[in-house]
Amino acid sequence: MLFDTPSRAGNEREDTDSFEELEADENAFLVAEEEELKEARRALRCSYDFVMGNMQVNAFVKSFSRLLFVGLGLLLFVFPLLLVLLESDLDISFLHEIRQTPEFQQFHIEYYCPLRQWVACKINFIRDMLGNS
Repeated sequence: MLFDTPSRAGNEREDTDSFEELEADENAFLVAEEEELKEARRALRCSYDFVMGNMQVNAFVKSFSRLLFVGLGLLLFVFPLLLVLLESDLDISFLHEIRQTPEFQQFHIEYYCPLRQWVACKINFIRDMLGNS
C-alpha cells in the first residue's frame, strides 16, 4: 500500500496534461507575440515607405525652411542695424540722403520715436522692479 501504482499513473497523467496545457499556453503566447511583431514591422515599413516616397517633398520643405530662417535672421539683424545707423550721428553720404527723405522722416516721427519711448519705458519698469526686489 505504500507504493500504490494506479494512483501513480493518475499523477503522471495529470502531470502530462498540465505540461501540455503549459506548452499550449506558451505556443499561444508565442503566436500572439509573433503577430505583434508582424504588425510592428508593417507599421515601420509603411512609415519608412512614406518617408522615402516623399524625399522630394521633404527636400523642398527643408530648403524652404532654411530660406525662411535665413531671411528672418537677416531681417532681425539688418533692420535694427539700419535703424541704429540711421539714428546715429554718423555723417555718411547714403545715410544723410536717407535721413532727408520724407518717408524716413514720417517713419521716424510716427513709428520710431513711439517705439523708442515704449522700449525705454519697459526697460525702466523692469529696472525698477529688479531694484525694489
